Amino acid sequence: MKPLSEILINKVQELLEPLYEDFKEVNARKLASKAPAIGIDIGT
Repeated sequence: MKPLSEILINKVQELLEPLYEDFKEVNARKLASKAPAIGIDIGT
C-alpha cells in the first residue's frame, strides 16, 4: 500500500497535468507571436 502523501501527490499531478499542458500551449503561442508585453502596475 502506498503512503497517503504519495497518493495525494499522484492525485494532484493527475488534476494539474491538463492545466499545465494548456498553459504550455498558450505560452508557446505567445512566444511565437512576438507581441510586445503589456504590463499594468496598479500600485498600492
